[in-house]
Amino acid sequence: MNTDGSKIAGAWRTRDRRAITALRCDPETREIRGEVAMVGACRWRADGRILQAGGSLFSGNHAGPLDLVPDHPAAGPGPRHASIRAALDDPDARSACCD
Repeated sequence: MNTDGSKIAGAWRTRDRRAITALRCDPETREIRGEVAMVGACRWRADGRILQAGGSLFSGNHAGPLDLVPDHPAAGPGPRHASIRAALDDPDARSACCD
């Protein structure tokens, strides 16, 4: 994450998948500030660990639900499907104990 006081690039969310808006970094304190839905204004350390959420302070020694994580896009288009019959009929997939 950058520390130049500008908006933070990329998509970020909390560990429990909440959206974050107005995400900015304060270069003097090296703290990240933003708004979390249903929580309000939050502050994070430069490494993404939660420091303050609403009126609550956190020690930040352990991973928590409000820590910052990158928001990765969904894995590929559409649902993934596998055939159990094809897996059972595959001779390379058979276990030696079940032959």
